Amino acid sequence: MVPVGRRGYPLKVRIDAIDPDTAGAADLDAWHEFCVATDRFDYPGEPDPPRASTVGGLIAGEDRRLTWFARSGGDGGGEIVGGITLMLTGYENTHYAEFDVRVRPADRRAGIGRALFERARAAAVADGRTEFETWAQAGGPGAAFVEAMGMRPALEEIRRVLRVSDVDVEAVAELAAGAASRPDGFDLVRWIDHCPDEWLEAYAAAIDGMNDVPLGDIDWRPVTTTGKRVRMLEDAAVRRGSRRHVVAVRERSTGAIAGFTQVFVSPDTPRAAQEETTVLGPYRGRGFGLWLKADMLRWLSEVEPRVSEYQTWNAAENRHMIAVNERLGYHVVDPWQAWKLVLG
Repeated sequence: MVPVGRRGYPLKVRIDAIDPDTAGAADLDAWHEFCVATDRFDYPGEPDPPRASTVGGLIAGEDRRLTWFARSGGDGGGEIVGGITLMLTGYENTHYAEFDVRVRPADRRAGIGRALFERARAAAVADGRTEFETWAQAGGPGAAFVEAMGMRPALEEIRRVLRVSDVDVEAVAELAAGAASRPDGFDLVRWIDHCPDEWLEAYAAAIDGMNDVPLGDIDWRPVTTTGKRVRMLEDAAVRRGSRRHVVAVRERSTGAIAGFTQVFVSPDTPRAAQEETTVLGPYRGRGFGLWLKADMLRWLSEVEPRVSEYQTWNAAENRHMIAVNERLGYHVVDPWQAWKLVLG
């Protein structure tokens, strides 16, 4: 038991390590409901987080993940009043750890968040990590909390949303046909969940185009992606309950993938997550980013008709991708920040 509390509100919680592979359905259902409740409080008017984000976020991919739940009551259990997941990356970034923490609104400022934070920080230090990071809405309660924990801002990103009802269908169709690009000698290829074997290594090489995205003061080191790593990431997304849609630009003469964009769709939310979009250096300046993202919108309107909006983040300094998103109709929702603490 961990004694926590504030004046006039004594409370004891038990902090348990949770393994999503062995946890019971009741625990995982309770965690999802807890995450939905905290999001409704912190982000009113937003769609509920999908299970692929709440429960799926506990599941490791190529990283390792450690999770702790804080429960009220005695040894027999109790309600979840908080939780934290620690992500321990591998390969080129074994110095890096990232966490996501939540506390029930009624129980905040009672020391639960600090207790969870210290549990995750101790685990990160024990694993030899020196970079400890998280994300928080600028000016929100999460930012106030991590600042109190001694963290400092490292990168500003802007969250944008595109509503399908606002899409200019004719304009997107023209862009998807390459009207604003130079597509001669290139084709668009698509897949869901798993990249076809024939394109796997070319796709892995294209992922490394993300190595030069703006990162501010985040110490994230360039990676070299392999087909094996791609398969691990793909399998993890499937286990989390997401469908990964990818559109890629393929050079006919070489078979190289010049760039790609990917969107994750969850069955329990109408909001899709527009994730990475990149074009490799030698192929930039041809309008491929706009071509890719426009074709993705056209394709998903056919195969995922339940999607009513798309959400994405861009570094505030990433002017090129911001221009692409604004041309497609994305609008600003709010700023977010990466916060960091140097360990060791």
